[in-house]
Amino acid sequence: MRSTKLSLTAARNILRAHSDLASLHRRGHRWVEAFFVKALSRLATREPRSDRRLAASGYLTLGRVHDLNGVPRAAMRAFDRGLRLAPDEPLLWRGLGAMFEAMGSYERARHAFGRALRLAPADELLRADRERADWAMLGGCPVLYAADSPSWNAMEALAAGDPEAGLAILGRRRSDAVRRARARILAVQGDVEGVVAEWRALVEQAPRVALQHADWYYTFDGEVAEDAGFWRLMLWQVRRRLDGGILVMSPTLERIDLPELKRFELYLRYQLARCERDLPALLALAGKYPAWREPGEAALLLA
Repeated sequence: MRSTKLSLTAARNILRAHSDLASLHRRGHRWVEAFFVKALSRLATREPRSDRRLAASGYLTLGRVHDLNGVPRAAMRAFDRGLRLAPDEPLLWRGLGAMFEAMGSYERARHAFGRALRLAPADELLRADRERADWAMLGGCPVLYAADSPSWNAMEALAAGDPEAGLAILGRRRSDAVRRARARILAVQGDVEGVVAEWRALVEQAPRVALQHADWYYTFDGEVAEDAGFWRLMLWQVRRRLDGGILVMSPTLERIDLPELKRFELYLRYQLARCERDLPALLALAGKYPAWREPGEAALLLA
């Protein structure tokens, strides 16, 4: 996606419109890098306090996106940048503490939670966070991220803007976690055939698969999202082996009262029809589910 120079008004509007985690995560990696991160940079150096606070809030949301995608180091970088702009924001300290805790740095986690608690002494959740860090220092809490994990380190490289380093870390490994990570990196690089090959191999070697937040954020985006072959794979192979997992669809589809896997099937059928420019299929979906906006909008564009 080509990025453009953002005016101050556009940067403010972007940060205000995507102040919540779900809204920002749903836009996907390319849009976030091309617009949201650029909006943050545009406002972070501004003198008006209101712009700096808005940027700090944006870094908090960006850190939460990285946390959701399982890249705590990237999340910590975002929280750190937010704290440079708003060192009195307890939620940024809390986010930083949670990332330290997830990686096993319990003393640093306790310090960050303590800073947050001093800023918001009445917050019982923060008090519970610090108590949990105290308990973890005694060896009572598992580390969520193993330092020698190739898939995790590759994803951190991707989040840091170095997909080639991520591929080098993965090497020729073929585990499920590695294939997922490789597919995400290849998607960012625009290698549709590579993504399809990794997912086909994944569903062939695993009896059940579960979609993850990072699959949506990195993979269902860019050139991959415009490829009918990818959506056929999702519809005819992945869907049949899906074992729950994270399903991130449009809000209007999510509100329709249907079983979750049925909604996922409809979403895949819509994407396939959109890529194939199948107007009858789009009209059929729009007619059967009028509250779901996207099929009707896509049909209007084609018509």
